[in-house]
Amino acid sequence: MTSTPTQLLATLNERARQLCDKVIKQAVPLDVGVSHHGNITLIDFGVNRLGTFEGGLLLSRICLADLAGVSITAASPQSHSLPQLQIVTDWPLEACIASQYAGWPFAHDQYYAMASGPGRLARGKEEILERYQLTADPDSIVLVLESDEIPGPHEFEQLTKEFGNTRRIYLCIASTNSLPGTLQVVARSVETAMHKLFELGFELSKVRRATGIAPIPPIGETSFQSLGWTNDAILYGGRVDLWFDTTQDQLTSILDQLTSASSADFGQPFADIFEKYNRDFYQIDRLLFSPAEVCCYSLHDGKRKVTGQLRPDILDRSFGESPGTT
Repeated sequence: MTSTPTQLLATLNERARQLCDKVIKQAVPLDVGVSHHGNITLIDFGVNRLGTFEGGLLLSRICLADLAGVSITAASPQSHSLPQLQIVTDWPLEACIASQYAGWPFAHDQYYAMASGPGRLARGKEEILERYQLTADPDSIVLVLESDEIPGPHEFEQLTKEFGNTRRIYLCIASTNSLPGTLQVVARSVETAMHKLFELGFELSKVRRATGIAPIPPIGETSFQSLGWTNDAILYGGRVDLWFDTTQDQLTSILDQLTSASSADFGQPFADIFEKYNRDFYQIDRLLFSPAEVCCYSLHDGKRKVTGQLRPDILDRSFGESPGTT
């Protein structure tokens, strides 16, 4: 007997917690730092650590509540001759929106991080979670923070107030300017397509399965450089395949808007776009954040349609002869 989506939601934090426990047991070979702060366990994947490929893959799976396969594949000319990160999931709404989506800007005094992970279900307070009634009351909370800084006692106190001191909270953290941080961002190819559908007003529960792939960029010399490169990897090098529980005709009205090319900001490396808007994410056209190419399959009539195209020429402009390494 398969789990219903409601039953599945209740397990997301537990699934992610089991991966956290696996990471803690393998902390040395994974090159992660583990520390305990009252009811909070902090796992540093890539702030004060160089990090590893395997650590980055596990961090990506934690973000997805272990509802997706995450793997590294061979390079291709279209991927700027870089290895690629592939995502495969049969639960795109639960994995990518209920868990992976970075929908919580966690800010306290001078500290700032983008928070993702299934722990968001216990907090709610996000439009997309409320729209799809994505909620849970887990015993343990798992969050992934994208930040250059380790949180301190004041942030731990804030999180304890948010979720209660009777719950165990696992905080997984990595800077974008690290290998694990880069991998977990590039692992969001499907998530960007799902969120684009949400922006277009499409019913996300009709997406029944998905795959995504995007090149793994070099590690930048600065977090700003890595931020630009990881976004460009998806915007100009990301390919997503979506299987819909609907006919192809019912997708016609949104097909041309699914990719990053539908945005007026399309065509420039992300770092240039970010500078144009004075480094304010919220000023950038929200329709930009999507893969370069999307293929839609109908489970009703068997038809398929590809929209958008990969743009290795823009990746060339972005990555260039980069000094960073993977």
